[in-house]
Amino acid sequence: VQAKPLYQQALTIRENALGKDHPAVAEIFNNLGMLYDAQGDYKQTRTLYEWALNIRERVFGEEHQEVAQSLDNLAGLLYAQGDYHQAKPLYQRALNIREKIFGIDHPAVAQSLNNLAELYRVQGRYQRAKTLYERALLIRKTVLGEEHPDVAQTLNHLGKLYQMQSQYAPAQSLLKQSLILREKVLGEKHPSVAESLNDLARLYQMRGQYAKARPLLERALTIKENVFGQEHPEVAMSLCNLASLCNAEGQYLQAEILFENALMIWETVWGKNHPHIAYGLSNFAMLHEAKGEYLQAKPLYERALRIFRDIFGDDHPEVRAVSKNYADLLVKISKGKGIMAKVSRFFRK
Repeated sequence: VQAKPLYQQALTIRENALGKDHPAVAEIFNNLGMLYDAQGDYKQTRTLYEWALNIRERVFGEEHQEVAQSLDNLAGLLYAQGDYHQAKPLYQRALNIREKIFGIDHPAVAQSLNNLAELYRVQGRYQRAKTLYERALLIRKTVLGEEHPDVAQTLNHLGKLYQMQSQYAPAQSLLKQSLILREKVLGEKHPSVAESLNDLARLYQMRGQYAKARPLLERALTIKENVFGQEHPEVAMSLCNLASLCNAEGQYLQAEILFENALMIWETVWGKNHPHIAYGLSNFAMLHEAKGEYLQAKPLYERALRIFRDIFGDDHPEVRAVSKNYADLLVKISKGKGIMAKVSRFFRK
């Protein structure tokens, strides 16, 4: 927050001295955008990233490393907002520029590969994602060395890819490697460490190892609250993960409070149609279902399905998973109605 007035002051000075279409002005727009991005103010972030990109394209042409940086930042913002359709061509364009300028074995190329792989992973295109992750990992290990934060990033993402395919043993190994490396290189209170803690905890939860998951989730939440403040989407994700664990443990009241807090943060920042909101709604529906509150669960599943289908289409793992849960719920509701009808007929006799 303290950096904002300094950036604004620098922007005014540079615009007055150099004009509005100078690369130094674009740099301020870009840096201000990153600041707003970190604070979760995505509307302002997009405006600033687009201003920076427009200036850089006018000044440098369309194939310059600073243009690639702006494309990457804007694509990352769209990805965070769940707009994968618009993010993909920007990521691809950034990759093409970087390969042309730097060659195919440069760290900047590895970052673009990693970003595209993340996009493919969340879209359920696992084999395509794996190929890009492995290429990015090889470049990073070769050029940056084995103990670099970028290596840890790709290890983490590869681990999540295996986790999504229920390949838990390789997933756990990769996620642990990423966590250990991040703690060593970045320190124990860095947001990237929180990411690794969250992902490893979710794996433990999927394997029924709740006692291992809880301290990791609580530590991740503390890190994120200290770094981002309490009203940030990253904090909401930690709240949602902790709520999911509470639900699995049968701590329904605590889970409900955490889910409501997470959804409130996400809806404030992103509106009502983001994949994370659908993820939260689906988990909230499972909580009501576990409590036998089927009619409360039904509209939550329906809303989650609508969001996921609008973003991913029908043939996506998240859509299939929520559709199955929704179908199972409808069977339970139908059975309940059948039992009530039998009871009603019994008492009418």
